[in-house]
Amino acid sequence: MATALNCGIHHTSGKYIAWLSHDDLFLPCKLERQVEFLGRLPEFKACYTDYYVIDENGETLREVETPWYPRVDAMRALFGRVYVNGSTILIERSSLEKVGLFSERMRYTQDIEMWLRFLRHFEIGRVSEKLGKQRVHSVQGSRSVESHTIETQEMFKQVFEDLLADRIFPEFSSCPDEPKVRARAYTWLGNTMAFHRAWYPFAREQYRRAISIDPSWQNPARVKIILNPMGSFLRFGYRRLRSLLGGARGT
Repeated sequence: MATALNCGIHHTSGKYIAWLSHDDLFLPCKLERQVEFLGRLPEFKACYTDYYVIDENGETLREVETPWYPRVDAMRALFGRVYVNGSTILIERSSLEKVGLFSERMRYTQDIEMWLRFLRHFEIGRVSEKLGKQRVHSVQGSRSVESHTIETQEMFKQVFEDLLADRIFPEFSSCPDEPKVRARAYTWLGNTMAFHRAWYPFAREQYRRAISIDPSWQNPARVKIILNPMGSFLRFGYRRLRSLLGGARGT
C-alpha cells in the first residue's frame, strides 16, 4: 500500500493530497470542508474527519466520532490506538517535503508511522463531520495477525526511541539522559501497550528495560512487572466468561 500511495503522490501536482481506498466512499462536500478548514486554520497542515462504517451492501454499521488532541498529546494517543482513518485525511502537499513519503519497508503500519512522523513537525486537525464511509466485509484482504503485530511493535519501538532522542515529550525534554527519567519513559510505554493493546509480553520487555536503567526499588516498573501477568490472566478470564455467557444465551 505504501508503494501505491507514494506512486500516486509522485504523480500529483495540486496543493492538497487525498486518497480513497477502493472499498470506501467520500461523501459530498468532504474535500470542500477540509480545504476550507486548512485554509482557515493555517497552523494545521493536514486534517481528518469523522466517518461511518458500512457493510458490503452499504448499510451503516456504526458511526465513528474521532477524537482530537494537540500535537504531542496526539502522538501519545496514537501509541494506544489508531484513530485517524487514512481515507478521511487531507494533507497539504508542501508539508511532505519535510516529513517525507510513506515508508515502503512497512506492509501493515505505514499509516500510523506516517501520522507519528507527521506530528513530529506539524499539527493535524479534525473536521467534526462524518464525511466518509469505511466499508468492511468478509472478502477484504486478509493479513497475518502475527506478522502485523511484530511489525507494529518494532515500529513503535523505533518511533519511541526517535521521540526520546528528539526530546519530544515535555517531561523528558530537560534531562532525557537522567536514569530515572528514561526509566519512567519506558514504564509509560509498557503501561500504554498493556492497557490499550493488551501486549503483555511487550509491556514486560519495557518494564525490564526500565529496571535495567534504574534498578532502584523506588522504580515503579518493579511493581508493574509483577502485576503484568495478572493483567494477562484477567483479560483471558474476562474473554472466557464472555464466551461462556454468549454460549449460554445461544442455547
